[in-house]
Amino acid sequence: MCEEIITGLSRFSYLRVIARASTSRYTRQPTDLRTAGKELGARYVLDGSLRQSGTRIRATVQLSDTTTGAQLWSETYERPFTPETMFELQDDLAPRIVSTMADAYGVLPKSMSQALRGKPIAQLTPHEALLRSFSFAKRVTSEEHAIARAAIEHALEFWIEL
Repeated sequence: MCEEIITGLSRFSYLRVIARASTSRYTRQPTDLRTAGKELGARYVLDGSLRQSGTRIRATVQLSDTTTGAQLWSETYERPFTPETMFELQDDLAPRIVSTMADAYGVLPKSMSQALRGKPIAQLTPHEALLRSFSFAKRVTSEEHAIARAAIEHALEFWIEL
């Protein structure tokens, strides 16, 4: 399940997804979320578990902000399960989890955009300008459109200079 979620998240160009191998040591020993975030250079951490009871399986997923330790989103999914249906389970849950977190209206774009709202446009990197423009999808106002447009134009100017 983990590999499918990582693969799905890595398809979003605005995300920088850390490989599972780089994070495996944190699954073996309990570590404070903020410490793990600093060590990995990660703002967000996705964590979860799979538990089976008889013919049922329960997947629990949590997305947390490593700077504050706050849990941004969590969900529990429960399904009938047999070993023969593992791929169907993965094909059902992984896209749901990925889209809830990363599509244009997802938890990550919202959180990433919010974190940049106070930063002046002239100080945004191109990556930050893209992230800042995500808030336009939530707040369709002329003011927000002007800010999103200015941020994207600033990013384009930066790339043209290169």
